Order: sequence, then structure tokens, then C-alpha cells
Amino acid sequence: MPSPGRGKRISAHMVIAVVVAVVLASCAETRSGIGGSGPAVPYGANADDYRSALADTEPVTIYVQATNPAGSLNISDLEMYMKTVTEWSGEKITFDVAYSNAIAKAEDADDALEDGRIDMALVIPGYEPSEFPVSNAMAKATLFADQSPIEGTLSATSWMTEFAFSSPELTEEFEEKRLKILNPANFVGGPLMFCPQSRTDLSAFKGTTVSSGSTEHSAQVSALGASPVSIPYSDVYEGVQRGVVDCVVTAATGAIATNVVDVAPQVTFSPDLPATSNPAVWAFSADTWNSLPLAAQQLLWDKLSVLYAVQLEKSMKLYAEVSQQIAEAGGSVKPYTPGARRSIEQASTALLAEFAESDAVPDPSTFLAGARAAAEKWKPIPAESGYRNEADLAGFSEWFTTADLDFTEYADRVHRDVYLPHRPS
Repeated sequence: MPSPGRGKRISAHMVIAVVVAVVLASCAETRSGIGGSGPAVPYGANADDYRSALADTEPVTIYVQATNPAGSLNISDLEMYMKTVTEWSGEKITFDVAYSNAIAKAEDADDALEDGRIDMALVIPGYEPSEFPVSNAMAKATLFADQSPIEGTLSATSWMTEFAFSSPELTEEFEEKRLKILNPANFVGGPLMFCPQSRTDLSAFKGTTVSSGSTEHSAQVSALGASPVSIPYSDVYEGVQRGVVDCVVTAATGAIATNVVDVAPQVTFSPDLPATSNPAVWAFSADTWNSLPLAAQQLLWDKLSVLYAVQLEKSMKLYAEVSQQIAEAGGSVKPYTPGARRSIEQASTALLAEFAESDAVPDPSTFLAGARAAAEKWKPIPAESGYRNEADLAGFSEWFTTADLDFTEYADRVHRDVYLPHRPS
């Protein structure tokens, strides 16, 4: 069911169109961008500059779908972004939020954006591999990512964002569905293996069943001698509790969402071991985006640095929460043994070789080379910026309580280097 006030959409957009037309006719300093018209705001401007540029426009409401309930950690980045945009626009841009995927299921968010039910939502390409083949190719490319909670999270989100924006075939995939990409790499780290009993070597995994949410994870699970199975998130806890599955492969956010640590507190994790992630994408309806004045587009784009900074902070909080849950449940975090490592590495190599011979993208070898180059470029940058792996997952919660983390400066750097070239103008 559409969120309250949804019936006002047409009249609001018509008003904006009239305002845009007036500005075009009367303002000598009008510029046109991706559908945006009206006065431009220079990059780095303050809130008063945006408010001034938007002063003569009618208020607009952006209809957003959030994945979780209001106030939850998983959408803290979205909520801060919306708050900042609202304040900096002088409340000329406000947001109407449908929480907990109230308008469309997660796998249908792209359809809801395309047909106009919502304006902004988190799209998860991994749910629709046939609809987003290029985006799903990114899942293979994430094998180049550093999996460490601190340096790995920062570098991976950075290079994936840069690589996505520099890959025309990926952006075109969204444009063909009339979607505008805002943040192409929304994720909180790589997968962890959760089991009721500690399992680190091949003999311990042989003959077991493991809940796996992607073909890449399943390939690595099979390499361990286990049988991968796919079960809904809502059934993961009970699946482990009843012995339907012996272990679960999921990221920190999935572990918290399913409370799986309660029944599977023994974690296997080697941060330097190749693993894949399935980044979600914050996307906007292209029709709505194109209807907005240029200054509104620029504000929404510029404040993505806030979304990104809080996304990184959220990632650290999620790791800290999982770490604490493991400790409280009497669990542990142990690395894979050398034999298990070799099996996973071989499976990863085979995945990349298979992709290089596929038709997933026009030139898969060049695609992978670009991803590898971006990963290598960004890998040292977090440490150079002062963000180092000062704690592993086992001690992450204790370290986090004394860590003084502020990702604003790092997010601003990523925004300048990666987002600024694509700024509406």
C-alpha cells in the first residue's frame, strides 16, 4: 500500500515542472543537467547557498522505502542522509518513508521505482540475477576485496563505488530500467561462517549442510566438502536450531537480522581469504530525478557523503554487535586451517576463470582487470588515512568501546575522488 500522501505525487511534480519552466525563462544563469534546470550551486557550498537556490521552488516530497523499522541501526545511514538533506534544503525537500519494505518486497524494489510507487529505495541485484547480470558480475569481482572489518570495509566500499561508476555497462543496466544510481556499493563486509560447533578444517565440514545465499558462496561451501542449501532469512534461526542446516554463511548484518549467533556462536573467518559480497544499490526513480531542479539534484548528490560516512560507522557498529553477541553466547572466532584455505582459494580461482570465459559482460577479462586494479589502488588508502586494523573480529566489541571513529574526512575524500566527476551540472 502506498505511503500516506502518495496521491499528491502528480500535483507536486506538475508544480515543480511549472517552476522549472519559469526559471528557464527568467534566470540568466540557468544551466541544464540530467533533466535538472534552474540555478546551480557550486560544490562545497554551505547550507545557505542551497536554501537560496531552492527558495523560489515549491516543496517536494521524496517517497522512500527503507528496509528496516524506524530508528534501527541498519538504516541509520539513510535516516541521517534524509535529515541532512531536509535541513540543508530549508525543508524544501522532505521525505515520506515506508519502513520495513512496506510498499514492495526487497526483490521488487526496482519495479516499484520504475512504476512510480516510490522514488528512492535499496535495490539488491543479487535477488534478480537475470534482471541485473552486470551488477551480479560484481559479485565475482568482490573476490578481490580485503575482508578485514576496518581497512577492508573502507577500501572495498571505495573501490567498488569507483569501479561501478566507471563501468558504463553497469550504469546502463540501471538506466534501461529508468533507475538512477546514487550509491552502488552499500554493504557491510564479507561473509562469516556461523556454526553451533567450531569447524575450521575440511574434515569438520565434510558431509555438513550450510545455508548459502549466493552461487559464489555455494561454490566455496562445496569446496569445503559441505552441501550448500538455500533457505529464506526468516527460516535460518529455526533451520540451525532444528538441525536442518549445520552452519550459515552470512555477513554481520544478516547475523543480526536473523539472531543466528544465539544458536551458532562458533565463527570461522579468515579476513585475508577471498570471499564474495553482494552489494546493494541505493537507487532513485529516473523520472522523479529528472523532474527535480538542478539545485535539488546537486544537494541530493552532494550529501551522499553523509550517507557514506554513516554507512561506514554503521558497519563498525554491526561488527561490534556481532562480536559482543559471540562473546555473550560463549562462542569464538577461528580462522580456516591451511587445507580448508587452499580449497576455498581454488574455488575462488575457478570462479574467476569461469567468469573470464563467460558472456556476463561484453569483455569479462577487461572487466575483472578493472576491478582488480581498483581494489589494489584503494587497498592501502584507509591505513594511509589513519584507519588501521587495530582489532580482529573476536576483540572488535571491546576495541570499539574505546575507539574514537569519525569517517567524515574519509567519506569526503571518496566523494571528491569518485562522486564529484558525476555531479549533476
